[in-house]
Amino acid sequence: MKIKKNIITSLFLILFLLDGCRSELEELRYNPDLNTLNFKSSQEMIDYFNNISSGINFKKKSTNENDFISFEQEYFNAISELENSRNIYEHDSILYANKDILELSDSTYIPKIVNPFYQLICNRKGYYESENQLHKVLNDSEIAIVNMENASLLINGNLNSSLVKIVKYNSDEQQVNGKVKGNCGQKLEVNYFANAKRCRDDRRVYVRAYAYFAISGNQYTPMVISEAYGEIRNWLCNWNLYSTELRTRNCSFTVTARLNNKDYSSSLSFPNKIANSKSIILHNGAVAQPITWLGGQIPTIQFTSIHLESTSRGVGLNNWAILDCK
Repeated sequence: MKIKKNIITSLFLILFLLDGCRSELEELRYNPDLNTLNFKSSQEMIDYFNNISSGINFKKKSTNENDFISFEQEYFNAISELENSRNIYEHDSILYANKDILELSDSTYIPKIVNPFYQLICNRKGYYESENQLHKVLNDSEIAIVNMENASLLINGNLNSSLVKIVKYNSDEQQVNGKVKGNCGQKLEVNYFANAKRCRDDRRVYVRAYAYFAISGNQYTPMVISEAYGEIRNWLCNWNLYSTELRTRNCSFTVTARLNNKDYSSSLSFPNKIANSKSIILHNGAVAQPITWLGGQIPTIQFTSIHLESTSRGVGLNNWAILDCK
């Protein structure tokens, strides 16, 4: 009887500890003045991204009515409005109202922040807080960082101040159906385009892989997003994501980060997949633990080998987009 009582007591203790961890995880620090997320550390930032990507909702410690809205949410809201626009005038008006977060180029809606990690942790203006520093994603490769006591410098656009540090989270060099001499590069994508010559019947399937750093002050976490997705033209012949049967096969990569004169490599391979969805995610997250950059040579990350293949029902299941670099 005593043993049974001890077991019950132990179970209650475990449940209490787990509930405490869960509550701490689900409570999110939020700065209503800047509408930014506020992370204690690089690891907390990565954990938040992993959980949000898995569909876990977080409670806000702030009771402000204007809860945090991520760049990703703002972007998809704008895309939804564009898809539902009734005429060209309404479409162009929505596009103009959202010119700070997207642009239309070559019949494709392109977000001003392309990277899916930063889309989730940034607000509409590209800001996030971590380790008592304000960060702003400036473009497809750079982040500006300043201590919170000097946040007004960054908010007012004073990037030339010696107190503002600008760092790279990846290269601004993108390879489309190509290879960077000497390595495979950081941002790779290929597509197969089924051109039906009738605009709205056009389909294409992509496979892509981005290698980058999740940056929190001087903490750099090597990350990779690798996925396949399909696109279809809307009534204006512009491309949009859509649900279709997607398939991937023969997918693997090796990625290498270099910091503090040391290499950190990771190799991953994936089983063949079939899904009726807007995308198949092969990998979306860290490939190494956070690393403290000690200064000196700028950290780099790149694929040293990669092979990805994808197809969709829309382009014909025998037609494959193939990304290959060795």
